[in-house]
Amino acid sequence: MLQRHLWKNALNLSGVRNSRRFHVEALGLAQKPKEDAKKEKKLPTIGKKKEGTKSDAKAGSSKMKIPFLEKSKKHGAKQEDPETQPKCISIFRYNPECDDAPYMQDYEVDPKELRQNALMLDVLQHIKSEIDPTLTYRKSCREGICGSCSMNINGINRLACIYPVPRGDVKVYPLPHLYVVRDLVVDMDQFYEQYKAIEPYLMRECKEPAGKRQLKQSIRDRAKLDGYIECILCACCSTSCPAYWWHGNKPLEKSFYGPAALLQAYRWIIDSRDEKHCYRLSKLDGDAAYRCHTIMNCTNCCPKHLNPGKAIAEIKRMIGDYKQKDEPDIPNAPVYPSDPNEWEERKKYWEMTGGGKTQGKKESKPEGKKESK
Repeated sequence: MLQRHLWKNALNLSGVRNSRRFHVEALGLAQKPKEDAKKEKKLPTIGKKKEGTKSDAKAGSSKMKIPFLEKSKKHGAKQEDPETQPKCISIFRYNPECDDAPYMQDYEVDPKELRQNALMLDVLQHIKSEIDPTLTYRKSCREGICGSCSMNINGINRLACIYPVPRGDVKVYPLPHLYVVRDLVVDMDQFYEQYKAIEPYLMRECKEPAGKRQLKQSIRDRAKLDGYIECILCACCSTSCPAYWWHGNKPLEKSFYGPAALLQAYRWIIDSRDEKHCYRLSKLDGDAAYRCHTIMNCTNCCPKHLNPGKAIAEIKRMIGDYKQKDEPDIPNAPVYPSDPNEWEERKKYWEMTGGGKTQGKKESKPEGKKESK
């Protein structure tokens, strides 16, 4: 900047604008003649540097002090890491036995008193054990498996046991749009009733006692269930869905089942061992599934990174006959019954399903069993 300033002043002088020699002299860039330089040249002494060399210029520039940079360094040195300072944890509190209305209570927690890489469940346990033993919440596994500690942290539904403590102040609420039992504990009865309504177990067409046979499944058919069987029923997805807020608390016949229940329903529909997928789809044809408006909050907040929105879309396609269930790789034909009186009934079912043809074996009677007349 200094050189530019001198250059402009030199150009503004009258009568010497075209004089190159003047510009050089004005900028202080003129060099001495070579003869004078030779006369003044001396042998360098040990331990001393030549005057006017580039090394001196660099040394001078490195030693140059810039006031505002020094102030910023001093100011930064005095500041402490904000993550080591006490945090304000604001928690939703409500006890129906003694409180007329819910309220938010602030707790000051020093991160130094917590373990390294602390999680939100560690903060809640510290508050309950060291500050306020009346704080109520659910917890169990501490590994993100049981889904008990689901709650709303800074506006997003999360699992407290796997969510690290965020920066700054933290606000903790119970799962939204569910009845509060106390503090962070909510009533999950309606949620589990909707899960029960999808009948989450294998259903077969043949009538046979449970535990008398093995239902086989190929590796490819088993892989189709990945992304659905990992659901832990934490209700983070359902309670983040606006459609579930509006229609989730209605009577079961008219209610929207929610993303969690529908994800599990699709898991049983596509299971190669289940034979009543048409019955399952008929139960979902209505408000149970079609109240979904594809808002996709469920997918965004799922702590297990599942996609309930996709599962609901696939259910709608199967209800509308846009998609059919795949045939199983291994037909689950019934085995021979232990009771000889049921032999004829099982034999007819065997012939009807074509179990002997698909496996390429002839029907044979078990040893020690006689055909009943």
